[in-house]
Amino acid sequence: MADSTYHAGSISVAAGGLAVLGTLTAFLSQVKPGDTLLKGNGFAVIEAVPSNTSLTLATPWNGTMLTDEQDYRILRTGVGWHSAVEINARLTSIVAALEAGIGFKPDATGALTDRAANNAAAKGFIFVRTDVVPFQIYIKASATSGDWAGPTSMQGNAGTPGAPGATTADVLAALGIPLITISTNDPTGTAPENALWLKVPA
Repeated sequence: MADSTYHAGSISVAAGGLAVLGTLTAFLSQVKPGDTLLKGNGFAVIEAVPSNTSLTLATPWNGTMLTDEQDYRILRTGVGWHSAVEINARLTSIVAALEAGIGFKPDATGALTDRAANNAAAKGFIFVRTDVVPFQIYIKASATSGDWAGPTSMQGNAGTPGAPGATTADVLAALGIPLITISTNDPTGTAPENALWLKVPA
């Protein structure tokens, strides 16, 4: 069951405003229409969740202007939190995104020893261990200190023996994401489709 409140990062909203801007927030997975934004004596019902860093309020914010405010709370009062259908739909979309290798943004990266600095992080915090190949993903299973789930990896299937696997450029090109690669030495291997190679003197 989800925690009854959410807060992470910071928010900004004008007095009487309807638009809330978040920084280092995860509104899409953590907030639902019908939830209530609270800070001090100010409160407003949330009408829509357009992105991970923005909210639209149903009524104007009745509190004072907030700028990069970290001490806010979102009370999970939306009906979506109580629907098994909604929970299943959210879980299905999360699994599909992970299987596709998209929709993934870690909160912190580093060696395994660096993970301990994040032991007190909130549930859902994502740490990527980068001192191993392939990298490993750990997710905080709860708010309890040191309660990590993992490791898991997003490494793809092995390629044909003797042939190089897909490069980052290949994967991004297949997803339709533009990429500029700068190499400090002569590149090796097969160039991605539609690649443009330029030689720049050092």
